[in-house]
Amino acid sequence: MKLDAIKFGLTTAAACALALVGCSGDDGESETTVAATGSADDGGTDSPGDDTGSETAGDDADDGATDSPTGDADDGPVGVGEDPPTFDCAAATGTLDQKFVTIGDEFNDIDLLDGIRVIDGNLDINRTNYNNLDFLLCIEEITGDLTIFGNDFLVDASGSNTMTVLGGDFVFTENSVIEVFNGMTGVKEIAQSADPDTGAPIYHSIVMNRNETMVEIAGWDTLDLIFGNITIRDNPSLTSIDGFKGLLGIGFTLAITHNPELCISSVNCVGAGIESPKVPPASWTTTANNEGC
Repeated sequence: MKLDAIKFGLTTAAACALALVGCSGDDGESETTVAATGSADDGGTDSPGDDTGSETAGDDADDGATDSPTGDADDGPVGVGEDPPTFDCAAATGTLDQKFVTIGDEFNDIDLLDGIRVIDGNLDINRTNYNNLDFLLCIEEITGDLTIFGNDFLVDASGSNTMTVLGGDFVFTENSVIEVFNGMTGVKEIAQSADPDTGAPIYHSIVMNRNETMVEIAGWDTLDLIFGNITIRDNPSLTSIDGFKGLLGIGFTLAITHNPELCISSVNCVGAGIESPKVPPASWTTTANNEGC
């Protein structure tokens, strides 16, 4: 499957040949391409917190940036930051049964992670002074959402790589100094869950918006299936999303928009691997990226 802002007219091999930084590991096999306009615009002139997909999916989980604390990403100090505490993973066998766990500059539950392998709830990492996520190295599962928002010192996300199960949304927004997102390499799928009250399905999403200096998404190495949406929007320095090149299926909406440096060839190489759905629906959009590379 090929993705292009206007049409899907290049063969996979041709798209990868154009890549300056995209899908360098692709074998270049061509496949039948599907012409489509994919004209659904995600409204780039609207509030940056607006994300496509929530209406299609039947829930508003993928607009996590608006549900997270609001404010400009540059309203905190930018500098070296500090190393967070880390924990003995050999002793980490417990489950933290707490609906909301917050690690932030004003309220910090980080000590609760000592001895914990599973967080049975949601984890918010918001506006910290930490330069890495190594306090997550013992965490293998989060049953709810993982939100990483407004961390002006964060330069390394690899502390999340021991996680193999994420039961909710992943929101990574307004982290102003990270250049390469190198996290979440152990999660194979983001599945749906059931509403505890009604039993209705909830479709979970990945949102990576407004990260000012993020040049590359290199994480997500093993992700092959997401039942909900993927939104990558308004990242002014982003050039490559090769971390998603193993993706095989998306349940609802793919919206990769308004990333002015993002090579469409990198987007296309990701799209070339998607097997489900076979034909991109009209709700998918890849507008306002860099069409020249």
